[in-house]
Amino acid sequence: RTELHSSKQRLRSITPRADGKKSVAKKRVQQLRAKLADTKRDEAKEQKKFIQRSTALQQEIRQEESQGRRKSSEKARTVEKMQAELLALEEKIDRLERQQ
Repeated sequence: RTELHSSKQRLRSITPRADGKKSVAKKRVQQLRAKLADTKRDEAKEQKKFIQRSTALQQEIRQEESQGRRKSSEKARTVEKMQAELLALEEKIDRLERQQ
């Protein structure tokens, strides 16, 4: 009987401490879950920002490439025009030299 009584008393004294530890553990788990959710949210935001920057840079590169092609074709037309003018001037000089 005494053993049973002392066991019950020991169990009664252990139970509140165990419940307290259990409560602390539950709170800690909740905190860690919240922190994990925050971290995942932050990572998602960073990833979204990165994708937006990457997309913007890709668009900028495409625009620069198309502008570069446009400028190159404009330069090519200008060069062709200047070559045609030069050829016309050379022909005019040749005609003038033959007339003299």
